[in-house]
Amino acid sequence: MHRSNSEAYNNFTVQDGGSFSFTRTGTDSDYGLSFEGALTVGNGGTFIIKSTSSRAALYLNASAASASFVEPAFVQLYNASGPIMGFSSSGRPLSISADTVNMWQGRATDTDSINNMPTAIWNKADTATPVTISLSYTSGGAPTGIVNSDLGTLDPVIEGVAANMNMNSARQITMGKFTLNGPIKTSGASGNTEPNADMYMAYGSPSTRVTGVADGAGAYLLEPPGGGTIALNEEVIVLSHKGMLKARNRKLAELDPTRTVRFEQVPSIMSFGTVNIGAVEQTIPRVDPAWSIQIYDGRGAGSAWRVQAAITGPLSSGSDTLPNALVYMNGGIVTPFSATEQLIYNGVTAGNHSTPGAYTDISWPPTDGPMLIVGPGQGMVGQTYQTTLVWTLYDAP
Repeated sequence: MHRSNSEAYNNFTVQDGGSFSFTRTGTDSDYGLSFEGALTVGNGGTFIIKSTSSRAALYLNASAASASFVEPAFVQLYNASGPIMGFSSSGRPLSISADTVNMWQGRATDTDSINNMPTAIWNKADTATPVTISLSYTSGGAPTGIVNSDLGTLDPVIEGVAANMNMNSARQITMGKFTLNGPIKTSGASGNTEPNADMYMAYGSPSTRVTGVADGAGAYLLEPPGGGTIALNEEVIVLSHKGMLKARNRKLAELDPTRTVRFEQVPSIMSFGTVNIGAVEQTIPRVDPAWSIQIYDGRGAGSAWRVQAAITGPLSSGSDTLPNALVYMNGGIVTPFSATEQLIYNGVTAGNHSTPGAYTDISWPPTDGPMLIVGPGQGMVGQTYQTTLVWTLYDAP
């Protein structure tokens, strides 16, 4: 639809699923569309006004005039040279209920690009109801107050206060149906958005920015570069863009257990078998020479960690003890285990998560590692000696 002169409409409704588009060309002082009654865009409706006039693209021209957008598919009000909305008198109401609302204050272009950033983006939370905004305006386009506002919990980065909703200084507002959900973890962001939407994830200082595109079903995955991780509780922003609509997810990164360093396997028992009491010192090896510990590190290749160990007490049968009998041997150096931790292994992860290099096996040759040294005459016949060996893994060298 093309018009060269302004007219005033009474009640005007875009039915559910309907579509209306209007372009106002020229630089004269005519309004784009003027309404004396209620303008209503229903569920799934599309309503587009574009203007190059110095006067409002959409004008509410009577005391009974109002505008209501109820979960539309897409709404765009754009004016390259003037306000997007004007009001003949104070108290004209505007009601919005939409998945996302984008507003450009002071400057705007209708370029459909992820880099065409609005001044404010308000969008619903993962499973929340749509954003709802109810305002009334002065004749100059300034909000007189927000009657009711639920701007969602994922944003706003910009608050939905009156100063940020001024229609006289705004040059564009878009709103419509839009999905953006999913967790943000130390491994990155994943979830669902609009099919084939352009996306980015930004975090850190200086900022790291990762770009991507959702697949045809709307699924997306944004991961830190180089198989790295995001710091726990780091603020992360995920933005999705499609067709002049943007939604933004701002959260603190939660722990992803697949991107941590952890004990993957520690056998519950280390046995040294039966020892004969003798007149000389005896060094007793482990019954299982292949006894080993496995570490998983999903933080990425080159990540450092260490394992330390201590015992809760000396080997004891309940009626007898073997002090300093449980030792750690390393290349001929013998260190008894005690209540104080000692270093067992310094590790550097060889590969990224989900690769064999994320796993490290700690084992020893038969003459190294945890061993038992029993002195002359130590021990009692028929007794079983035991203690608890505590392994501790640290995520730093």
